[in-house]
Amino acid sequence: MFRHSLEALQRHLILISSLPSALALIGLMIWHGYSSYLVALVALFSLSVIGYSVLTARQALNYQLSTLTNLIDAITHDDFSLRGKRQLGDSALNELIDMINALAALMQKQRMNVRQQQYLVRKVLNNIDVAIIALNHEQEVAFLNDTAATLLDTSADALKGVPLNELSFSSLFQQTGDSVVEYQFAKSRGGSRLCWTAILRMAKGSNCCLSLM
Repeated sequence: MFRHSLEALQRHLILISSLPSALALIGLMIWHGYSSYLVALVALFSLSVIGYSVLTARQALNYQLSTLTNLIDAITHDDFSLRGKRQLGDSALNELIDMINALAALMQKQRMNVRQQQYLVRKVLNNIDVAIIALNHEQEVAFLNDTAATLLDTSADALKGVPLNELSFSSLFQQTGDSVVEYQFAKSRGGSRLCWTAILRMAKGSNCCLSLM
């Protein structure tokens, strides 16, 4: 196991491979009596090349890692439109980039399929003559179709998020398991009150759906 970061390890390897040869060259020049100005010039040039190599390698590594980080961050935030660009040559990161791109494409396709299914289900629910009201785990109205909104003389947006205990027909949700009951709404049509048959469907956890027919 390496105790240093990847950047530090890369920097150490560059220094180990280049610094000894530069020092050996400077030592030989001094040994053979070259001019001190020439020795200083060679030393400055060697240090500049080594420093440039370390800086360039670090920037290239940081760019590749930041690209992968941005791709993964986009996926975690449900943005599957970004794709990583393969590196030139036989880069070790190409396989990882290909895997991330394939994962993003698969999740994008799955989300599209889910959205299409949700759209079809919503279209069906909003065009049937059955009033449907669904609650979430927090016992709040999560969905109601157009028929239910018309029955309750309200809009779907106005009733979403309303707690169960604030609904006038909250007693219908007190039934245990799947059950069929009759309930008379206060709203009248043509002078007579509406009497609907309520079917309560219990789902997993605290979810439930009320169908009025």
